[in-house]
Amino acid sequence: MAILLAWLSWRESAPNERDWVAMRERAATRVRFGGRELSGPGWRVFAAPSYRGEADPVREFDDHVRLLDWAPWSAEMATANPPLAELRDGPALAAIDLQLDPDRSLRRVVLARDVLGRRTLVHARIRGGLLISSGEHILLAHPEVSRDLDPDFLAAYLTLRAPAHEASAFSAIRTLMAGELRQVDADGTHSERLQLQPDWRWREMSDDAIFDETGRLFGEATRRCVFGAERVAISLSAGIDSLSVAATLTALSAPKPKLLAVTFGLDDWPDIDERAMAREAAATLGIEWVGFAADQLQPLDPALDRPICPDTPIGSLYREFKEVAYMQYERFGASVWLSGGFGDHLCAAPADRLADAFSTGRYRPFLAELLHTLAHSRNLLRDRALRRLGAHLLRKPTRAPGFPLFDPGERIRHALDARWYDELQQHRDFPRPHQALTCLNSAAMFSTSGEAWYAARHAMTNAAPFNDPDLYRWLLSLPADLHTRRGQPKSPWRRLLRNQLPPTLVDRPKSSDLTPFAAAWYGRYSNRLDRYHRRGVVVSSDLLGQQLGEEPAEGKDSTTASKSILSRYQFAYLGRWLDSLD
Repeated sequence: MAILLAWLSWRESAPNERDWVAMRERAATRVRFGGRELSGPGWRVFAAPSYRGEADPVREFDDHVRLLDWAPWSAEMATANPPLAELRDGPALAAIDLQLDPDRSLRRVVLARDVLGRRTLVHARIRGGLLISSGEHILLAHPEVSRDLDPDFLAAYLTLRAPAHEASAFSAIRTLMAGELRQVDADGTHSERLQLQPDWRWREMSDDAIFDETGRLFGEATRRCVFGAERVAISLSAGIDSLSVAATLTALSAPKPKLLAVTFGLDDWPDIDERAMAREAAATLGIEWVGFAADQLQPLDPALDRPICPDTPIGSLYREFKEVAYMQYERFGASVWLSGGFGDHLCAAPADRLADAFSTGRYRPFLAELLHTLAHSRNLLRDRALRRLGAHLLRKPTRAPGFPLFDPGERIRHALDARWYDELQQHRDFPRPHQALTCLNSAAMFSTSGEAWYAARHAMTNAAPFNDPDLYRWLLSLPADLHTRRGQPKSPWRRLLRNQLPPTLVDRPKSSDLTPFAAAWYGRYSNRLDRYHRRGVVVSSDLLGQQLGEEPAEGKDSTTASKSILSRYQFAYLGRWLDSLD
């Protein structure tokens, strides 16, 4: 991911030199390669590539200068100059296009971001000008950009909601929305947004043809992710999603990149250790494989100086594992690493299969799934598929998600619910609007969760074939019975893998609950983490204008225990993130 930085003004001829140098130097710390700086009356920009083989992020023309953080799909695309409006529905993209007058002074700036939000672009207003960059922390180097946290962002973070699409962790910094095209000039701002639309081609196809098209789209998405890369690393578990990525990579036509699969395991938790199965899959596919024991990482130990992305507090329990994996990727010389991320949400939930089949008139699959449900459900009244079908037939309204960590209070809950229902209406064209909303919110949120920052530290980029616009619209449009067959989820991917991997890997249900391991972390470091935990709670209480409720109590069932651990993680990570900004 390229690093972009721009200062723009229609009132000043040049930025304050000290402030500009502070931002540029902070931007330069994110890359290992030299960047380019250009300037003219009312504008100054800096851009640098962050990984080996990345396309030059700077394009100069007579009447405009374009800065691109993108992932072109072909050599022709890498050298082309297409309209930004067209690029939003294709490559991963964040772009700044300075349109200039004949004297090279700034006339207008156009900002663009791809429809899934796979690249990040943030901006902040200052007196007489506008700042734009690839990361929030870069803009915080300017003295006029406040570090005050955004209450709405924090409320969404603490209740496991996706933040508003334009929100960042800081009140003074806004994010360009996924699919947005924004034009800014001296007279004001004009914005339009492109959103993903369904793909109904499946209605004219047989089921076999639909599965074949799914495989083709996934192959194209994978090929696009590794365009031009000579060495590619794969984050490989024994799950269907990452296995599909690995198998598809090995089936690509020449020239093929050299591949390395990396898997973490848990010596002390053999029930959820997948290294043996991942090693078997890699050997079968002919991929070099490396495994490591996560038990030895001392995760969450505050005494260890682990990197924390300064742009956002959104993190992951897997963060500690990923840093060790990055070291393996870098030792291998990878310029790109791939994961099966986003695959879980894209396959329709089993709870949707009956209502969805009933709605589409696919009665034969409907009866097959109904008979399977009746045969395997121990308690029909509690079966989610039957309950959702009943709600569908009764036309009961969709309920907003609950708040698994904390009740933020009536005012905040109402605001979050209102935004959620408004976004839900925007996806009514999809057969399962709730699923489309969840997927697209997650895509935009986790694309801005700092993974690009971590990848750039190791001179590489990260990508996920499942996170592809063509594949997204296709999978979100398919009937649920095409995702799940006879109670087995992810049917298209299992079908794709059956010719390449043994049935013991393809047909097994995956069960890798990390809750016991996460609980052990907190049991080991709870005293030392308490300072971060309390700071997160205090800051959140002060910012949201109320005392937060009690954390969910420890419980015997795994769901309650998982929520309890996750709540502690959210607040402890928030506290550590705040400390990293000081």
